[in-house]
This record gives sequence, C-alpha cells and structure tokens, in this order.
Amino acid sequence: MLGQPLESFNAKAHETTPLSREVCYSAAMEERIIKLETLAAMQDETIGKLNEELFRQQQDIARLQRHIEMLEGKISELGDPEPVAGNERPPHY
Repeated sequence: MLGQPLESFNAKAHETTPLSREVCYSAAMEERIIKLETLAAMQDETIGKLNEELFRQQQDIARLQRHIEMLEGKISELGDPEPVAGNERPPHY
C-alpha cells in the first residue's frame, strides 16, 4: 500500500467488516443491564415531573409578581400617609 501509486489503491479491498458473532451476557450482566435500563427510565420520568413542576412554579411566580405590581399601584394611589401621633419620636431622642 505504501509503495503503490495512489491511482491503483483499491479502498474496497481494504474495508473491514463488522464482527458477526453474537454477544452472550452472563445472567449477572443481564440483570445489571436491566437494572440500569430501569433506573434510566425512572430518571427520565422524574426529570419530566420536575420539568412540569418547574413550569408550574414559574407560572405561580409570574402571577405573584403581577399581584405585587397591582398592590404597589394601589399603595401609590393612596399617597404618603400622615404620621400618626403614636409613632413620633419624643423630642429628647
């Protein structure tokens, strides 16, 4: 191959074929694979539930922010309250 000119190189002749033997797992290995697949499925389900909960919480936060803005608007409409006599500092402080 190294001494051959580039034009005479045949890529088809140098291709490798995948191994065609069956892979045989032991019972312990098969059990481990099943446990791992089960764990992966449970994690996917948990991630989905967490995603739904996060979305719901984001909606709640947005609703609460709108409510706070509404309350701030109502408070600003009321204006500054006049000081109450009981909340004034005595002159000796």
